[in-house]
Amino acid sequence: MSLKAIEKHAAQRRQVYKPVLDNPFTNEAHLWPHVTEQQFVWDLVQATVLSKIGNFSEVAKDQWPWDLSVEYNEIVRFLESQSAEVFLFACNRDAMVSSVLLQQVPLMCQMSECEVTLVQLPKGSLQVLQRCLPAAKDGLLMLQCNKKLNCNFVAQIKTRVDKLQFPWLDSVKYRPTSIGLVRTTVPLAKGKAKAKRSDKGITKDKAERKS
Repeated sequence: MSLKAIEKHAAQRRQVYKPVLDNPFTNEAHLWPHVTEQQFVWDLVQATVLSKIGNFSEVAKDQWPWDLSVEYNEIVRFLESQSAEVFLFACNRDAMVSSVLLQQVPLMCQMSECEVTLVQLPKGSLQVLQRCLPAAKDGLLMLQCNKKLNCNFVAQIKTRVDKLQFPWLDSVKYRPTSIGLVRTTVPLAKGKAKAKRSDKGITKDKAERKS
């Protein structure tokens, strides 16, 4: 490429600063509690709840023998407004579940007034969950641990799931978002590029006349 061509290309671009957003809590999305005997826990959920849901397909949800939710927004509203004990099962190993959504889940559970036991489900659980509950598009199942839920089931799950741990919450109350700027260039708008070339032409003509 000739020097003239390089100068022409450079003249058609302008320098800008693009913001770079750094989320200080990105790594916290990976702090999911360990589940001992994960397959046993999943089998228990299927046998106790999912396998029986088909029997209540024509029954109003508020009359089901469990209080459960599968929609993300509904779960968020509950965790933000209640102080109950719940199980939140998540299909976080399935590729079809939004990774952006999953990033919010552990911290959301930790910050809730509810006593949340967050349970990772094994890969492939999403398909089973959606077959029993078609509305479970977000790969989540929240069960309220109230009198409707078998106490033995509750005990079996709780003894096999570690508690949520966020060490930085013990000493840090707030971590500001870091916003940086990257210097780069973008093409000039056609109108601006033409105007710039016209200005250069006028300047050149004036210079030639003076000489």
